[in-house]
Amino acid sequence: QYNFDSGSSSGYDSKAAIVAQYPPGLDTLCYVDPAEPNSAVLSLAWSWMYAVGGFGLIFVGAGVLVWVGAMRGNRLAPVTSTTWGVSSPQDLDDPSPRILVSAITPGKTLASSLVFTIFWYLILGVVGWAFLHDGVGWENAIPAGIVTIMSLFGLFGVAGIVKGFLGLWNPRVRLKMEPGILELGGTVVFTWEMEGYTSRMESLRVYLQGKESATYTRGTDTTTDHSIFDNIIIAEATEQADLRAGRVEFAMPEFTMHTLDLPRNKISWALRVEGSIPKWPDVEEEFPIKVLPMPLPASTPEASHA
Repeated sequence: QYNFDSGSSSGYDSKAAIVAQYPPGLDTLCYVDPAEPNSAVLSLAWSWMYAVGGFGLIFVGAGVLVWVGAMRGNRLAPVTSTTWGVSSPQDLDDPSPRILVSAITPGKTLASSLVFTIFWYLILGVVGWAFLHDGVGWENAIPAGIVTIMSLFGLFGVAGIVKGFLGLWNPRVRLKMEPGILELGGTVVFTWEMEGYTSRMESLRVYLQGKESATYTRGTDTTTDHSIFDNIIIAEATEQADLRAGRVEFAMPEFTMHTLDLPRNKISWALRVEGSIPKWPDVEEEFPIKVLPMPLPASTPEASHA
């Protein structure tokens, strides 16, 4: 047996090249298992085929990270209390105090990055297997270059996994808005509390972000473009007392766009919280908010009669 690869593949040239290295009568070194002399190989060199068996480790690692993320998330889960009022979800037109729910968390970043990375490297494994199965050696620059480029692109997913995993130990923010609805020209009070080691944070920034999404068709392709049209600063803090908890009154501008949800055009608003942590993934959370149109002025009896 040439090496520990027990699989088989098609293709003649690469195998003929190996056979040519060992002509009849050649004295060469082989590696024998003393406990099982019948098990011997000629080469201990690395084979890309070994990597196929390593794909199972990705799923094991994914399971461990998801378990850790779930345990971490459960420990930091907000608890509804009379102090914090009504927990979301609730009727978007309900004026009761609302605890906002984050749409972007380290756990969600970790989960999405895991899914992307596993899927991507499974594709990479299939591509690599196809090259080997067809007898294309890795000494060929074209397949080696393709796999290398794909591997480097997959590092974006690995970076997301690392960022999400480290972010599980970041401080988590609780945000309450009262009243629970926000109208153009209206006023609300935002209250925040940070749970975790805020001493690592240098600064905190809370702002309201408006985003426009437009979907249109180009030939047979449907494309959705997103653009940020407004960033309204609500609060900025650098003192530890203000980083741990704070309260601010916010007046929504009158002359902007309210939330809109049409089949091809959308206007969405979200409260973003960003905390700077040196040499560590920053705190980044996003809380979707529905902004209602400005209420119509109440009509007077005289106007109604006219």
